[in-house]
Parts: sequence; C-alpha cells; structure tokens
Amino acid sequence: MPREEALALVARLLDPEISESECDDIIEALTLGLRCPHFSDYLFFDHSPDASPEKAVDQALAYQPIAL
Repeated sequence: MPREEALALVARLLDPEISESECDDIIEALTLGLRCPHFSDYLFFDHSPDASPEKAVDQALAYQPIAL
C-alpha cells in the first residue's frame, strides 16, 4: 500500500463521525495493506511527544518480519 493511500485511510480512521464497523474495516485494511501487525499500536499507543499519523505509517512501512 502506498504511503499516501495509508495516510488517507488514517485520516478517515481518526474522523470521529465514522462507525465502529467502518473503523474496524479501515484498521484491517491498513494492517493487511501495510503488512504490519503492529500498526494500530504505532497509531494509538505511541505516547511520545512527536507521535503523528505520518510517523505511525512510516514505522509500519519500515516493518520487516523476522524470518524463521
């Protein structure tokens, strides 16, 4: 998933007017599209002063699974 597409989905996700089911669908699409199981943690649980949607997307794009 391209960065711009992910940022557009994050903007929709952070809109307080969306339904819970739409929120779940967006989180699933981002997790699968970015291929990062930790995306929602990066977005919702990063309590650093420089936390932002852009930082969460960039972290997810940089994610590399561990080869077993």
